[in-house]
Amino acid sequence: PLKLNLMKRIMKISLILVVMLMSTLTYSKTVSDGTSKEEKVTYVTFENVKIGSILTLKNDIGFIMYSETIQAPGKYTKQFDFTLLPNGTYTFEMESAFEVTVKPLTVSDKKVSFAKNEETVFFKPVVSQKDNMILISQLTLDKKPLDIKLFYSQKGEEEVLLFSGTFKGNESSIIEKAMALSKNHKGTYKLLLSTNDHVYIENLKL
Repeated sequence: PLKLNLMKRIMKISLILVVMLMSTLTYSKTVSDGTSKEEKVTYVTFENVKIGSILTLKNDIGFIMYSETIQAPGKYTKQFDFTLLPNGTYTFEMESAFEVTVKPLTVSDKKVSFAKNEETVFFKPVVSQKDNMILISQLTLDKKPLDIKLFYSQKGEEEVLLFSGTFKGNESSIIEKAMALSKNHKGTYKLLLSTNDHVYIENLKL
Protein backbone atom coordinates (compact mmCIF):
# COMPACT_ATOMS: atom_id res chain seq x y z
CA PRO A 1 0.00 0.00 0.00
CA LEU A 2 2.86 2.40 0.79
CA LYS A 3 4.41 1.83 -2.63
CA LEU A 4 1.04 2.31 -4.31
CA ASN A 5 0.43 5.59 -2.46
CA LEU A 6 3.90 6.80 -3.44
CA MET A 7 3.26 5.98 -7.10
CA LYS A 8 -0.08 7.81 -6.97
CA ARG A 9 1.63 10.88 -5.50
CA ILE A 10 4.35 10.85 -8.17
CA MET A 11 1.73 10.48 -10.92
CA LYS A 12 -0.23 13.40 -9.43
CA ILE A 13 2.86 15.61 -9.29
CA SER A 14 3.80 14.63 -12.86
CA LEU A 15 0.28 15.48 -14.06
CA ILE A 16 0.46 18.87 -12.34
CA LEU A 17 3.81 19.54 -14.01
CA VAL A 18 2.51 18.62 -17.47
CA VAL A 19 -0.50 20.93 -17.04
CA MET A 20 1.78 23.68 -15.74
CA LEU A 21 4.03 23.48 -18.79
CA MET A 22 1.08 23.25 -21.19
CA SER A 23 -0.36 26.40 -19.60
CA THR A 24 2.98 28.15 -20.11
CA LEU A 25 3.03 27.23 -23.80
CA THR A 26 -0.60 28.29 -24.21
CA TYR A 27 0.15 31.62 -22.57
CA SER A 28 3.05 32.27 -24.94
CA LYS A 29 0.79 31.63 -27.92
CA THR A 30 -2.01 33.78 -26.50
CA VAL A 31 0.32 36.74 -25.95
CA SER A 32 1.20 36.72 -29.64
CA ASP A 33 -2.52 37.08 -30.30
CA GLY A 34 -2.58 40.21 -28.16
CA THR A 35 -4.49 38.91 -25.10
CA SER A 36 -3.20 38.71 -21.55
CA LYS A 37 -3.27 36.20 -18.69
CA GLU A 38 -0.66 37.82 -16.51
CA GLU A 39 -2.45 36.87 -13.29
CA LYS A 40 -1.50 33.22 -13.92
CA VAL A 41 2.07 33.77 -15.04
CA THR A 42 5.24 33.93 -12.97
CA TYR A 43 8.45 35.13 -14.59
CA VAL A 44 11.65 33.41 -13.45
CA THR A 45 14.89 35.23 -14.28
CA PHE A 46 18.56 34.39 -13.85
CA GLU A 47 21.38 36.69 -14.93
CA ASN A 48 24.59 35.65 -16.71
CA VAL A 49 23.70 31.99 -17.21
CA LYS A 50 26.09 29.69 -19.04
CA ILE A 51 25.47 27.10 -21.75
CA GLY A 52 25.15 23.65 -20.20
CA SER A 53 23.91 24.90 -16.83
CA ILE A 54 21.00 22.96 -15.33
CA LEU A 55 17.83 24.65 -14.09
CA THR A 56 15.70 22.63 -11.67
CA LEU A 57 12.52 23.22 -9.70
CA LYS A 58 12.34 21.23 -6.46
CA ASN A 59 9.69 20.85 -3.80
CA ASP A 60 10.39 20.94 -0.06
CA ILE A 61 11.59 17.32 0.05
CA GLY A 62 13.98 17.72 -2.88
CA PHE A 63 11.78 16.05 -5.53
CA ILE A 64 12.74 17.46 -8.96
CA MET A 65 9.55 18.68 -10.64
CA TYR A 66 11.15 20.36 -13.63
CA SER A 67 14.58 20.30 -15.23
CA GLU A 68 16.06 22.11 -18.19
CA THR A 69 19.53 22.40 -19.76
CA ILE A 70 20.44 25.96 -20.70
CA GLN A 71 21.07 26.32 -24.43
CA ALA A 72 22.06 30.00 -24.66
CA PRO A 73 24.27 32.25 -22.47
CA GLY A 74 23.25 35.57 -20.92
CA LYS A 75 19.97 36.49 -19.28
CA TYR A 76 17.45 33.66 -18.80
CA THR A 77 13.75 34.45 -18.43
CA LYS A 78 10.88 32.00 -18.61
CA GLN A 79 7.16 32.03 -17.80
CA PHE A 80 5.61 29.44 -15.48
CA ASP A 81 2.05 28.83 -14.37
CA PHE A 82 2.12 27.65 -10.75
CA THR A 83 -1.62 27.94 -10.06
CA LEU A 84 -2.08 24.15 -10.04
CA LEU A 85 0.74 23.48 -7.58
CA PRO A 86 -0.12 22.58 -3.96
CA ASN A 87 0.59 25.18 -1.29
CA GLY A 88 4.15 24.91 -0.07
CA THR A 89 7.75 26.00 -0.49
CA TYR A 90 9.78 25.35 -3.63
CA THR A 91 13.21 26.29 -4.96
CA PHE A 92 14.60 27.09 -8.37
CA GLU A 93 18.26 26.18 -8.75
CA MET A 94 20.60 27.19 -11.56
CA GLU A 95 23.66 24.95 -11.41
CA SER A 96 26.73 25.63 -13.52
CA ALA A 97 30.08 23.85 -13.47
CA PHE A 98 31.30 25.73 -10.41
CA GLU A 99 28.38 27.41 -8.63
CA VAL A 100 24.70 27.09 -7.74
CA THR A 101 22.17 29.93 -7.50
CA VAL A 102 19.13 29.18 -5.34
CA LYS A 103 15.83 31.10 -5.51
CA PRO A 104 13.22 30.04 -2.90
CA LEU A 105 9.54 30.65 -3.55
CA THR A 106 6.23 30.01 -1.81
CA VAL A 107 2.90 29.01 -3.34
CA SER A 108 -0.15 29.95 -1.26
CA ASP A 109 -3.70 29.85 -2.62
CA LYS A 110 -2.44 30.03 -6.21
CA LYS A 111 -0.30 33.09 -5.41
CA VAL A 112 3.47 32.96 -5.81
CA SER A 113 6.00 34.97 -3.82
CA PHE A 114 9.79 34.89 -4.07
CA ALA A 115 11.89 35.26 -0.92
CA LYS A 116 14.40 37.74 -2.37
CA ASN A 117 16.31 38.06 0.91
CA GLU A 118 16.83 34.28 0.99
CA GLU A 119 18.36 33.94 -2.48
CA THR A 120 21.82 32.42 -2.22
CA VAL A 121 24.82 31.57 -4.35
CA PHE A 122 27.34 28.95 -3.29
CA PHE A 123 30.38 27.45 -4.95
CA LYS A 124 30.67 23.74 -5.56
CA PRO A 125 33.68 21.77 -4.28
CA VAL A 126 36.39 21.11 -6.86
CA VAL A 127 38.38 17.87 -6.98
CA SER A 128 41.67 17.36 -8.77
CA GLN A 129 43.85 14.25 -8.92
CA LYS A 130 47.48 13.76 -9.83
CA ASP A 131 48.71 10.19 -9.53
CA ASN A 132 47.84 9.14 -5.96
CA MET A 133 47.31 12.70 -4.68
CA ILE A 134 43.82 14.20 -4.34
CA LEU A 135 43.13 17.88 -3.67
CA ILE A 136 39.68 19.06 -2.61
CA SER A 137 38.99 22.79 -2.53
CA GLN A 138 35.95 25.01 -2.12
CA LEU A 139 35.30 28.74 -1.85
CA THR A 140 32.85 29.18 1.05
CA LEU A 141 31.76 32.81 1.25
CA ASP A 142 28.76 31.74 3.33
CA LYS A 143 31.04 29.89 5.79
CA LYS A 144 29.05 26.66 5.39
CA PRO A 145 30.99 23.47 6.24
CA LEU A 146 32.04 20.78 3.79
CA ASP A 147 31.57 17.14 4.78
CA ILE A 148 34.02 14.75 3.10
CA LYS A 149 33.79 10.96 2.95
CA LEU A 150 36.22 8.75 1.05
CA PHE A 151 35.32 5.16 0.11
CA TYR A 152 37.45 2.42 -1.41
CA SER A 153 36.44 -0.75 -3.24
CA GLN A 154 37.95 -3.48 -5.36
CA LYS A 155 36.08 -5.38 -8.03
CA GLY A 156 33.41 -7.59 -6.51
CA GLU A 157 33.87 -6.19 -2.99
CA GLU A 158 31.79 -3.85 -0.88
CA GLU A 159 32.85 -0.24 -0.36
CA VAL A 160 34.94 0.53 2.71
CA LEU A 161 34.88 3.94 4.38
CA LEU A 162 38.48 5.17 4.62
CA PHE A 163 37.96 8.72 5.79
CA SER A 164 35.24 11.00 7.14
CA GLY A 165 35.56 14.61 8.25
CA THR A 166 33.91 18.02 8.31
CA PHE A 167 35.81 21.18 7.42
CA LYS A 168 35.19 24.92 7.54
CA GLY A 169 36.80 27.69 5.53
CA ASN A 170 39.83 29.62 6.72
CA GLU A 171 40.10 33.41 7.02
CA SER A 172 40.09 33.60 3.21
CA SER A 173 36.86 31.55 3.08
CA ILE A 174 38.66 28.68 1.38
CA ILE A 175 38.52 25.00 2.29
CA GLU A 176 41.45 22.87 1.15
CA LYS A 177 42.07 19.22 1.91
CA ALA A 178 44.81 17.06 0.42
CA MET A 179 44.77 13.26 0.53
CA ALA A 180 47.39 10.71 -0.43
CA LEU A 181 46.03 7.38 -1.65
CA SER A 182 48.06 4.28 -1.00
CA LYS A 183 49.84 3.18 -4.19
CA ASN A 184 49.55 -0.40 -2.93
CA HIS A 185 45.76 -0.29 -3.05
CA LYS A 186 44.70 -0.17 -6.66
CA GLY A 187 41.00 0.07 -7.32
CA THR A 188 38.09 2.51 -7.28
CA TYR A 189 37.74 5.38 -4.85
CA LYS A 190 34.63 7.46 -4.29
CA LEU A 191 34.41 10.91 -2.74
CA LEU A 192 31.11 11.95 -1.18
CA LEU A 193 31.08 15.73 -0.72
CA SER A 194 28.17 17.33 1.17
CA THR A 195 27.62 21.09 1.41
CA ASN A 196 24.67 23.50 1.45
CA ASP A 197 22.21 20.57 1.51
CA HIS A 198 23.70 19.23 -1.74
CA VAL A 199 25.71 16.05 -2.28
CA TYR A 200 28.37 15.64 -4.98
CA ILE A 201 30.02 12.36 -5.94
CA GLU A 202 33.45 12.03 -7.53
CA ASN A 203 34.66 8.62 -8.71
CA LEU A 204 38.42 8.15 -8.88
CA LYS A 205 40.67 5.30 -9.96
CA LEU A 206 44.18 4.34 -9.00
